[in-house]
Order: sequence, then structure tokens, then C-alpha cells
Amino acid sequence: MNGYYKEIKLKPTRDNWCPNFPNNQVTVTIFCNAIHEGNIWHRVCVWGDDDLGMERDFFGEEQEQDALDLYGRVMNLDYVDFRHLKKMGFKSA
Repeated sequence: MNGYYKEIKLKPTRDNWCPNFPNNQVTVTIFCNAIHEGNIWHRVCVWGDDDLGMERDFFGEEQEQDALDLYGRVMNLDYVDFRHLKKMGFKSA
């Protein structure tokens, strides 16, 4: 994927994301956004239905594949839970 993009999907969770989306789901998003401090900025994030989320940022065009790979790993989880995300390097947002 080159250029600016954004993809959002729902995935099930077993955690309380204060609150969850219907059917105990959270959003999983990947995007490439505007240039940040001279670098292309990619973000993979997971959010509940309010203001609780976890994110991981990638800076630089060369890290686009790393962001895509991480997004794929999250999408392959049966449940998107806090402990899995922490092991993957996500931080609270």
C-alpha cells in the first residue's frame, strides 16, 4: 500500500474496553497519515467504543511493511485482548 490509507475492522475481545462495541468487539485500524516530523507515519490501533485504546506507531516509509505485518497479526487473533497487544508492543493511548 502506498500513499495515504485507512482500514478499520471489528474484532471480538474478552476484555472490557469501557465499553466494547456490540457483540464484545473492538475496532482494529491501520492507517498511513500525514508526514510527522519529516517521516511518513503509520499507526496500528485498537479502540473500544469510547476513549480506551492501544496504539503502536511506525515512522518512515521503510516501516510500512512492519505496520502491515502487525495489523495482519492482530487480525489473525481469535480475540483482541490487552495482554496480546502488550506482547506485540502496543501502548495505552
